[in-house]
Amino acid sequence: MAREFLKILQLCLPKVSIGWAFALLTVNFNRITIHELAVPAVLITTMIGLYHFLSPFQVFFGRVSDRVALFGFRRVPYLAIGTVLAASIFPLLPIIAVEMSKGNTWAFVAGYVLLILFGIGHAMSGNAHYALVAEAISEKRRGIAISLLWITMIATVIFSASVMKKMMPDYSHEAMQSLYNLSPFIAVGSILPLFFGVEQKLTHTELCDAHEQTRIALPQGNIFAVAKELLERNQTTRLFFFFILFSTIGIFLQDTILEVFGAEVLKMSVRETSSFQQIWGSGVLLAMLVMGIATARWNINRLKIALLGNYGTAIGLLLLALTAALESRTLLYPVLLVMGVSTGLHTLGAVTTMMDLTVDGARATYMGLWGLAMSIGSGLSGVLAGALVTMLIETAFLSSSNGYALIFSLEAGLMLIGALVLRGADFRSFKPIRREELTVAMAND
Repeated sequence: MAREFLKILQLCLPKVSIGWAFALLTVNFNRITIHELAVPAVLITTMIGLYHFLSPFQVFFGRVSDRVALFGFRRVPYLAIGTVLAASIFPLLPIIAVEMSKGNTWAFVAGYVLLILFGIGHAMSGNAHYALVAEAISEKRRGIAISLLWITMIATVIFSASVMKKMMPDYSHEAMQSLYNLSPFIAVGSILPLFFGVEQKLTHTELCDAHEQTRIALPQGNIFAVAKELLERNQTTRLFFFFILFSTIGIFLQDTILEVFGAEVLKMSVRETSSFQQIWGSGVLLAMLVMGIATARWNINRLKIALLGNYGTAIGLLLLALTAALESRTLLYPVLLVMGVSTGLHTLGAVTTMMDLTVDGARATYMGLWGLAMSIGSGLSGVLAGALVTMLIETAFLSSSNGYALIFSLEAGLMLIGALVLRGADFRSFKPIRREELTVAMAND
């Protein structure tokens, strides 16, 4: 048990690099480029959001790491390469930011290219990371492992914001450059401990067995053909994919418009709306920590945890719609806490169920498929949020209060659709390829 807990702590460290990167992009880079350097906001927000739409690479890298081992390892090398690639773009961003403010076309092109590279690195590292957790941590302790991984990332984002305020209280190119230059060092420091005992090196015989197992478990073709075949092969796979897709859109559609709602409908100040994420995030952390410990002690159905989170989030969104319709602040903070707790339950239950819904020889490919659903959902949520606000509120089709009430109600509907999708799923039909089945398949081949 002590050895497994040490592995969990080692596996938490890559989330430090991810949390730092997200903090730089969504707390610092967006603010500096849009406000201080007056770069058009739409260019920066689409640039930062690019990584969501590079999600097919998760399936690609999943299949590669399932099929090709590097130095006898199938997960840690890909995690390391992806993490370093994603971090290596940051020292160049301060220079690009200044050149974009001058209107240089090449700088905008370079900015998009760098964020594409970030997305590719993020897809590679994220896929290998979750596959490694699924392989290195026992099923009983995956709940607490996922909880600690998310706690590490969120805590890193909070700590990173404090570091940024200290190193760059006011914008200067030199301070920004020094801050962003830390990224590669943080990335390397976060992945080095993974090379010590987390993943077992495979022998030549084990590599041959693993390669044959992968050949049997995975369809052939390009990444889109592979994803299509996996979805068509098993109804449970297909239903769970759409469960993740609808739920992710439902949860995060409010993410980019919640503070705007607070300002426009409830007339709250910047200081007041800044507390939204803190309250919501506190609920997420509390739920994941408590339920993570509970799943380590008792055999609790992970999927039921995810569904409980779905229903709880739907209730929270309906209450948020009521808050908008009544233009009342009274319900707001309790509702945000309920939504945070419910999101934490959904995330913990869904991610651990993802790890259960993998097969030997194709574990990373299946994790890439689930990551594809999450990324598409996250990307669509941002697009839909802006489109709905524009169509319903900015065009004056509805008042702000009624418009936001309708948007939050639609989100609740998406959460319920996600839950209903799973009604026809038979999770007993989804089982790993066992050793004896593999032996028979190899003999027949």
